[in-house]
Parts: sequence; structure tokens; C-alpha cells
Amino acid sequence: EEHQKDQSLILEQRDDLRFQLKQIRAQQDEDLKKEVADFEKVKERMEVQFRNRLDQLQQNQDDVVKKLEDSLAEQKKTFAGEKSTLELNIQDQDFKIDGLQGELERASVKISLLEETIDKSKEEIE
Repeated sequence: EEHQKDQSLILEQRDDLRFQLKQIRAQQDEDLKKEVADFEKVKERMEVQFRNRLDQLQQNQDDVVKKLEDSLAEQKKTFAGEKSTLELNIQDQDFKIDGLQGELERASVKISLLEETIDKSKEEIE
């Protein structure tokens, strides 16, 4: 009978330990599920932050590209205006050169006429 009581007590303790083990495993499962859920929330927040930052960087890059394109377009306009001005200045200089060449030719003709006149005057004097 004593033996049966001991055996019964041992079986009861075994059952208690099994029950405690099941409770511990159930608690560990709950803790693990909570940690996984917390991790998923953190992961989602980090993904959202990453996408937002990536979008912000893309927008910044787009803004820089737009500013560079605008600056280039403005420089092209400025260059075109300066080029036109230089072309007009070149044409003006060409006209002035043509005018000076014409004056030089007229002066050469006058000099030739004067030389002829001088030569005739010398002949008449002699």
C-alpha cells in the first residue's frame, strides 16, 4: 500500500511536471508569436521608412536634374544671344573693312592722278 501511495505520488508529480512543461511550451509559443509579430511590425515600419527615403532621394535627384537642364537651356539661350551679337559685330567689321578698302582704292586713284599731275607739271616746268 505504501508502495502504491509512492507510485501514485510519483505519477501525480509526473503529471504535474508534464502539465507544467505544456504550460511552459505554450508560454514560449505565445512569446515567440509576440516576438515575430513585433519583428514584422518593425520590419514594415523600416520598409516604409526605406521607401519614403528612397522616394525622397529620387525626388531630390529629379530636382537636381531639372535644375541642371534649366541651367543648360539658359546657357544655350545666352550662348545663342552672344553668338548672334558676335556675328553682327563681325558683319559690321566686314562692312567697315569693305568701306576702308574702297577708301584705300579711291586714295590710290587720287595718288595716281596726283602723281600724273606732278609729272605733267614737271614736264611743263622743264
